[in-house]
Amino acid sequence: MKFQTLYNADCLDSCSVHRRRRDHDGDLTLLACGGYELVKQPEDSSPGRRMGGMHLLYVNAHHRSDGCRLCALPFVDLSCGVLDVRCVLSSEGSVTLVAAGADAAVHLIRVTLEWGEEGGLSVSSAVTLSSIPPDGPLPPPRPLTVASPTARPELTAEGTCGAPGGDGPICTAVALLDDSPCVFGYCVSDGTACLVQSEDLTQPRKVVTWCAHDLETWTIALQPTPAAPDQLHGACRLIATGADDCAMKIWDARVGFDAPVAHNRREHPMGVTAIAFHDTDEHTLLSGCYDEYVRVWDLRSIGSPTSSFKSSGGVWRLKWDSTLRRSSPGQGPSVDRLMVAACHGGCQIWQTQPTATGEYELLHEYTGHGSMAYGIASVPSAAPGAHHCASCSFYDRKLALWRVG
Repeated sequence: MKFQTLYNADCLDSCSVHRRRRDHDGDLTLLACGGYELVKQPEDSSPGRRMGGMHLLYVNAHHRSDGCRLCALPFVDLSCGVLDVRCVLSSEGSVTLVAAGADAAVHLIRVTLEWGEEGGLSVSSAVTLSSIPPDGPLPPPRPLTVASPTARPELTAEGTCGAPGGDGPICTAVALLDDSPCVFGYCVSDGTACLVQSEDLTQPRKVVTWCAHDLETWTIALQPTPAAPDQLHGACRLIATGADDCAMKIWDARVGFDAPVAHNRREHPMGVTAIAFHDTDEHTLLSGCYDEYVRVWDLRSIGSPTSSFKSSGGVWRLKWDSTLRRSSPGQGPSVDRLMVAACHGGCQIWQTQPTATGEYELLHEYTGHGSMAYGIASVPSAAPGAHHCASCSFYDRKLALWRVG
């Protein structure tokens, strides 16, 4: 099943929305799909403006016997492009979106949801709680325009909408600590990275901003907090960044950001575009590169990867799919499955524990996109007994929902 987006789709995330009522008890999956486009007026010599926002959709598993369907909610117009997004359930009736903007800012957005009589969702409001600009004070909270998901806002003649085009910096990626917007990091195309605390989402505070790389920084990841009683929940430890300078760097928030505690400049022959800490093994890190390889690293020594496997295209996003893990008596240990958005190679799901022959197993491949696949997300509350994923692609403006296996 596919959905046509208004702008070039470049990022995707999901979260489960739970409802408990006497007449209905179950989950729906909410999808947030961001995109942008460089828009120019006819005969305009300026570099144009980056327009965009986010589509909100939910996955309804109750209307089709063979799976589930996508239900479109209003489009959230940010008046600038969105390069990355994280979607977090705040309460039973609201979701927080953390969006990396083409205006070089990070936007924290609260979307208030309403349940319908038939168990569906609708959007009652969307508000920017705060926007973190590259410099200057935080602007006050403001309501956002929610519009038809099939009618794109027009660029005004005055050119006041959207973020300026050209060579100006853009925010390229955002990462949450322990799936919470209270602590997150983001990176910017000018090579900088930033760590933010936001106990009050209307008043986020930049903890530190540092120069992470010499060229465009494409990816950032925060190491999850270990599930140990002596570890303070929400205390950021390691941060990993990757950039166009072919470098992967590890930073330790406990000792400062004057220099990385570890780095590797040799193993990636092209830009480092994706990084993912393992969510249960604190010593394991994965990196993705334009050269189509996913590399597996032991954080205790990152002189060279412990192993690697070749994906179907240049790697742009790496995400763990917790809904596809299995651990039951007689089946051995749990299997970690990794979702890969691989640009022209489509999307893949890999088993990241070696098989008996020492190979990594490709479990599923989706090739239904007609352009570069930039975003991927799990759909944990799809039809019972079935596993689904969603993905999005750029130039053909497609969001696809597909069954795994």
